[in-house]
Amino acid sequence: MTDATATTPGGTTERTNHGLAEAVLESFVDVAVAAVGEDLRVLFANSAAEAFFGLSGDELLGQSILELQRSRGVAVTGLAAALGEARHGGAARFEVRLEREELHTTHDVSVRPLLEDGHPRGWVVVAVDISRRKAAEAGLRYRERQLTATLDAAVDPIVVLDDQGRISQCNDRFVQMIGAEGRLDAELGAERMMELLVEKLEDRDAFVARIDELNRTSDEHRSDVRTVDGRVYEHHSCPLVESDGPSGRVWTFRDVTERDRSERNRARMDSEARRAERLQSLEVLAGGIAHDFNNLLTGVLGHAEVAQLRLKPDHPVFA
Repeated sequence: MTDATATTPGGTTERTNHGLAEAVLESFVDVAVAAVGEDLRVLFANSAAEAFFGLSGDELLGQSILELQRSRGVAVTGLAAALGEARHGGAARFEVRLEREELHTTHDVSVRPLLEDGHPRGWVVVAVDISRRKAAEAGLRYRERQLTATLDAAVDPIVVLDDQGRISQCNDRFVQMIGAEGRLDAELGAERMMELLVEKLEDRDAFVARIDELNRTSDEHRSDVRTVDGRVYEHHSCPLVESDGPSGRVWTFRDVTERDRSERNRARMDSEARRAERLQSLEVLAGGIAHDFNNLLTGVLGHAEVAQLRLKPDHPVFA
């Protein structure tokens, strides 16, 4: 490809390159770009840089960046440190805070040297406003803390799993349930925590098979699981569903040991009551049969006595 600027005569090429560079820099509406000399005075600034300092281009040119902070009431926290680092190390990248009147913003600032014959003659300062990103990150951290506090406030053990079925988050109740109290979940690791859970259960194979099946669906599931120490938990598995499908699951374990014991005791008492009723029915039946049989025997014995009166004393019956 032919460079069109190389065919222009005289200084037209240099002017064209300069104009092109300015046009490119001016197109960065959200990126402040400024060139400063060795004395930190502004040599060039695009429109975004003018807005950064709240000055027009004519007012900004020739001004010292550090003096601007004092004379214009602009506080750019961290910029002096960034420039000082760049002076000694060549290039630097920092986050700085800009404070002017009611404006408070955070910028990602990179400083690179302007080299002439291999020697720095100034610096290019590029500042990108990352206030929205920082606010979003702060909001995300707040929601994470809120979620953690909510999980830890719950009385039931709760586990959050990712789309691979690995434990990504849990509360303290779950750590206590699997017998890992006093050890941080980060120290244990997700795989070890799952192993401890499975080791705690009576029917381990059935549980593993069930969760493998559920991880491939978006169905809810509720069942009871029993632990080797005699506890009974109601296990509820609820899917986390995104627009493109399941992205994980939330497990809760509610201790229903006392309820299970009460139900077992009630079932045993009901069984004993039904057995007692059956025995009582048998007693009544046996009594009725005995009464009817006695009536039959009474008639037989009566007839036998009458027949005996009619027999002679020397009858063989009396022998």
